[in-house]
Amino acid sequence: MILAKILKLRMPYKEDNKIMILPPYSDPFLELLALAPELFVQFSESDNLIKGVHGLGVDVDDAAQKVFVTFMLEPGYPLKSIPKSVSVTLLGEQYDIPTFTIQTPLFTFQQGNCFHQRPVRGGNCISPTGSGSLGTLGGVVISTTNERHLISSAHVLDEFGTHGIGDRISQPKSGPDFATIVKTAAPWTTPANSKCDAGIAEVYDPDIGDPENITDTIDGIGKQGNPASPVKDMKVKKSGATTLVKSSVIEKISQTINCEGHTFNDVFITKESISAKGDSGALVVGPNNVIVGIVIGGNGEKTVACSIMNVIDALQLQGWTWQLP
Repeated sequence: MILAKILKLRMPYKEDNKIMILPPYSDPFLELLALAPELFVQFSESDNLIKGVHGLGVDVDDAAQKVFVTFMLEPGYPLKSIPKSVSVTLLGEQYDIPTFTIQTPLFTFQQGNCFHQRPVRGGNCISPTGSGSLGTLGGVVISTTNERHLISSAHVLDEFGTHGIGDRISQPKSGPDFATIVKTAAPWTTPANSKCDAGIAEVYDPDIGDPENITDTIDGIGKQGNPASPVKDMKVKKSGATTLVKSSVIEKISQTINCEGHTFNDVFITKESISAKGDSGALVVGPNNVIVGIVIGGNGEKTVACSIMNVIDALQLQGWTWQLP
């Protein structure tokens, strides 16, 4: 299906139009959810450009049983530039879907400053050796052959492709390196990896390999849980190198956003900001510390994170464990 041929804008939206109402969680709804990244391209990058749009998603008002296409619009751009509804053909039927607009600043990646800490744990700072780019170590993950790995955002580990596989990771001003980059998944490494910004680095330093010098505890939060899917309205928190422990709820899931020129699909956004410069890479955890995502960036009002399930798929972490023996 070529979305450019089926997309029409309607402005203003009229409630008395003879239209098909899109039932939430139906087959047409699931198709619309899958088409959200193409809708974002239509509105932000094509001839139908609406200036200031930097995010788009499909949302449900469960109480009213209504589906909306939600636009994220940079402050300063007029709300009237957003159409009142979007007309889309789904499974052979035409639906007019009302829109909802959130005015929120542009998202940016969040690198920052940090210092040496032992034992190494989630919430600590890390950096590619010799780089001025600093971020947060999310936590530890153990391979099926029992090698210990650090997990964080790809842009924290590889500095947007400046560093690569085999390059070393350290804590700035800490002396010896202690891990090497094994794998990253992000739009700047492989365009197909648009659902996550994540990477792993294998621990090799024998001192850090000592159980006394590495832990599966997230600073200020506690022992890591197992991976789980992010869910709307879930209470979440993260421990970052800059803002330490901050909490909010997941406001939106399955969103498409632009972050400094890179498009991410199927990400989730928190209701309030729980991150700042230096917190990229932090694990986002829910009840019982289940791991639901990794911080990509934010805009001072909200935090955006990729789903840990997409990270597992992209980095091929199936069968790996999230607690030390």
